[in-house]
Amino acid sequence: MGTRICVMHDPWLQDNRCGCVPSPKHTSVYSLSVCDLMSPDEHIWDFTRIEDLFPAKVAHVIVDRLFSNINLVDK
Repeated sequence: MGTRICVMHDPWLQDNRCGCVPSPKHTSVYSLSVCDLMSPDEHIWDFTRIEDLFPAKVAHVIVDRLFSNINLVDK
């Protein structure tokens, strides 16, 4: 899941105007795929890693979007 979707170059965030992620803390984020934001063993979002890679405000937006998308799938 998300192995071909680039975190910084592809519009993968739903409900975001452009679907893109702004301003990472680390330049290493530019080489990550969306699947790299997940815990490899559990296949769940790694919120701690997201918070480490992005400024707090951006991480909050990402987590909110991911969490709201999970809730929509469950309903």
